[in-house]
Amino acid sequence: MKRKKELLSGIKCVVFDIDGTLMDSIPRIVECIGLSCKKHNIEVPSQHACFNVIGLGLNLAIQQVIPNESADTQALVAETYRMTYTELEDAKPTELFPCALDVIKKLKENGIKIAVATGKSMKGWNRVAKYAHLEEYVDYVVTADTAISKPNNQMLRKISDSLKLPIKSCVMVGDSTLDIQMAINANMPNVAVTTGVHTKEQLYNCKADFVVDDLSSILDLLDLK
Repeated sequence: MKRKKELLSGIKCVVFDIDGTLMDSIPRIVECIGLSCKKHNIEVPSQHACFNVIGLGLNLAIQQVIPNESADTQALVAETYRMTYTELEDAKPTELFPCALDVIKKLKENGIKIAVATGKSMKGWNRVAKYAHLEEYVDYVVTADTAISKPNNQMLRKISDSLKLPIKSCVMVGDSTLDIQMAINANMPNVAVTTGVHTKEQLYNCKADFVVDDLSSILDLLDLK
């Protein structure tokens, strides 16, 4: 472990995914996919199928979760998802995981920059940032409508370039194999958390550098706790 932790020496930026990593939003996403399919008389995808597309941009996620439907139908389902998700979030916003904001604050106190790489749109990020009080802590954000979707490494390269930091001085934190594969594609250190869509076994099989059960463990890995 000591040798492996050397991967995280000199970290200057922590890049977070949102859904399933900072925020307990996976059940709502799965619910909204199901409701949107039902509205158009399409068989509801399995939870497993939904889990495997969370982290992609919405249009790509819908295309993959109902691949046998026409492009027009996929577009209709995606639009229904947008409206359904917004309606449910307006009624009861999804909360951050209990320790998420404290971890971010601790990182900032130690001079570490915070970035976000998410499958949400910029509009979706702005909504979350405002009600979850993340705006003041996040230095740079890349969304699915401002970069190529995960697992392409463009999101992480944009963060590295914009913050003028070497890839190796950043670490990606996510709950999905998409997050880990994106980091591997960028040659960026990574930490997987088991709070979202994929199991510890799946994350290790994806060659995650570290797998932890909650965000607070990141502080231990960075020797900040």
